[in-house]
Amino acid sequence: MIDGEKLRKKRVELGFSQTELAAGITTQATISSLERNASVPSSDILMRITTRLGMKPTEVISGDSNVAIEQQLSEADRLSMNYQYEKLLEVLDDMENIAEPEQQAHYLFLKTNAQMWLTKNFDDAIFGYSRILQLPDTRMSIYSIAATCELGVCYINKNNDLEKAGYYFDQVETMMVQTDLDEYPFLALFLYANLSKYYSSDKKDDKVFKILDTAIKFAQKHHTTYFLDQYYYLYAAEIKNQAGKWTESASLYLLQAYTFAKFNSDDVTLSKAEGYLKEIDIDVSKLFKQDM
Repeated sequence: MIDGEKLRKKRVELGFSQTELAAGITTQATISSLERNASVPSSDILMRITTRLGMKPTEVISGDSNVAIEQQLSEADRLSMNYQYEKLLEVLDDMENIAEPEQQAHYLFLKTNAQMWLTKNFDDAIFGYSRILQLPDTRMSIYSIAATCELGVCYINKNNDLEKAGYYFDQVETMMVQTDLDEYPFLALFLYANLSKYYSSDKKDDKVFKILDTAIKFAQKHHTTYFLDQYYYLYAAEIKNQAGKWTESASLYLLQAYTFAKFNSDDVTLSKAEGYLKEIDIDVSKLFKQDM
């Protein structure tokens, strides 16, 4: 639950009206509802409101500690989706006394993943992901699957050891079939992205196309664009590699990859797609020129 009275007192102390506090975040009616304890905000809105008041979300969350932890983990998920790893670690640093096994796994996965990409220390990451697999009652949780997947990623990035990576990715594929992925759409798409990249590097083309088709349909089902740029880019690259040249089909997938990378602010995929589009004489500046 949100402590609406604490929010109200802090707002008044700082001289904000409800309208001023809501500006650019939500509506005055929502602020009023929060202060009357009549509603629960999304983690994103709560974070922005408390930041404006110079507070942390945990200062206004009361009641069941599991609810407070879920709020923070949801905010950390959002930051992870946008590759804001430093801010993510700040959110996690404020968390303590996590007793519930799945929340522990969630916390450790986010922290290990953020530290891995910030430091590129893959040995520490291997230890962190292995810890998740040792937690009680989480053997088939989505976070155990994600940790298994990232162990494969570690071995690819550490020394391009496809044999060791394959040991983990083959497990991931089996584990995904036994899990209700619809409960975790972002992590499911994350897993599909890593699986397709691995099998592409291992030259298993038929498997890559099958996974990409499944992933694209899954994203469409959940009305999200997450990872679509990466899926379409890989689809384009696979067709090009099989044909030995940029075919019309490959070029169309490349254009889709560029479009979604621009929308998703994925600078890595955007740069790669743009480079190949120039190579095949497609001027994206004309295709995506906006009216002034």
